[in-house]
Amino acid sequence: MKQIVDYLLTEKKIQPQNILFINLEIDFLKYKDLQELDSTIKGHIEKSNKSSRFYLFIDEVQELNGWEKLINSYRANDLFDIDLFIT
Repeated sequence: MKQIVDYLLTEKKIQPQNILFINLEIDFLKYKDLQELDSTIKGHIEKSNKSSRFYLFIDEVQELNGWEKLINSYRANDLFDIDLFIT
């Protein structure tokens, strides 16, 4: 996933504020529940360039119970254009 992030930044010239990479294996203590993760993601989306697509990368997503509903809520939301990468 980091290679994709590098590609987006260097080749596609995507602005860094339109990319969020979260590794739950490393940051598992930071996100104790889905609400904290959701708040972080929405905060980054608010700061992003809304005229461009937002790219969300979440590694080790299985560390949070119920992650499927959170991801589906982003897929179903028509208020922002988002590409999701989860492992």
